[in-house]
Amino acid sequence: MLAVLCVGAGPGPALSLPARHVKPPRPPVVGQRVEVPAARAATLAALQTAKRDGDAATARRIERGLGWNTPPTRTPADIVTETVIRPERSQDAEKWGGDVRINQPVWPSSYPALACRSDGTFYAVVDDLTGNYLDLYRSYDGGETWSYWISLYNPLGDLMLPTAAIGEGVHDRLLIAYDALREGATTQVVVHWIDLDDASSGTALVADVPSGTFSAPKICVDSPEHTVWYAYLSFAMGPPTGESYEVLVSRSLDYGESWVTPALLGVSLGDLYAHAIDFGAAGLYSACAPLAGSAGIQVRRSTDFGGTWAPPTDLGHPSLVEMDPSVAVSNFGSTAVVSYIMDYGGGNTDIEAFVTTDAGQTWALSYLPYTTEIEFLPNLTVDPLTGTIHAVYTRGYS
Repeated sequence: MLAVLCVGAGPGPALSLPARHVKPPRPPVVGQRVEVPAARAATLAALQTAKRDGDAATARRIERGLGWNTPPTRTPADIVTETVIRPERSQDAEKWGGDVRINQPVWPSSYPALACRSDGTFYAVVDDLTGNYLDLYRSYDGGETWSYWISLYNPLGDLMLPTAAIGEGVHDRLLIAYDALREGATTQVVVHWIDLDDASSGTALVADVPSGTFSAPKICVDSPEHTVWYAYLSFAMGPPTGESYEVLVSRSLDYGESWVTPALLGVSLGDLYAHAIDFGAAGLYSACAPLAGSAGIQVRRSTDFGGTWAPPTDLGHPSLVEMDPSVAVSNFGSTAVVSYIMDYGGGNTDIEAFVTTDAGQTWALSYLPYTTEIEFLPNLTVDPLTGTIHAVYTRGYS
């Protein structure tokens, strides 16, 4: 079953149900911070104002002053993704009752990604497990019914592990990041963008990584906070059979059309998916679960739109195993939440979280509701209208 929790400044207390252990309180964790020189802080404040007010010309001038030049769009011939409509896909709205089934029933699909526009339109991206397609579906009624829209296709190799975000402002665009051509000479981390107003689209190469590498990208944008918005991408680099993955981050200053050279965060993960990224009023946050033996979950914060990062703050418990972090940053105030799986051993896992309400200066432990069943697969998101942070996770195997 799924457990859903809605929180304002952070997750609430645990349910008053029998638990397998007593969870003692722990003192707050002091966050790592970097002092920004006054002149640079003033420049960044001016950039934030220009981005918020939609003044693209001033934003570009300040970016150049910071040395943030927009790189050329990298679109090698082997990554130019075709946008196609598959005639075998019904475009009629489908609803199967109860749980809403998005994809057509005769095509095996997995690795779904979901994004929502401010007008309430939902977009779902799913991996067709039988071909080189990512299929896109839309819902105009809050997810009650879904219809097939288009597919992304590359005849040279598979498209896998999609993630999606929507930026709205100067341009309203759906961004889809994914692994591509893993069977080729290199695996490619790719972003495909679709303009939701004029239907234009394009494909950009973020990085080439060694053949056979898994990257599992995660994408976010700094919209709705800013009208001139940036996009941010994190991904893990390592072999599918390996036990150590490095986390890299990149950003786009031109609405997904080009991406700066990825920077290594220097984190060794024991799990391909053990990284997350999100932007909010308090800045850009990255959360990672390092290799076993490291101190808990690590969170980093950038106050200059991904240009630089503060040293990591270690959360969690150094002698226990934490996995699958998720991060959400409210678009109001200074609140951010990092949730993760805490493994107490013996098949006993719960969802725990650290909450900051002061932009990462301190982090307080909070236990999400737990029972005697296992809890796993946490995910967080933010309601952009209220800044409320919502948590969803799985309880039990049934």
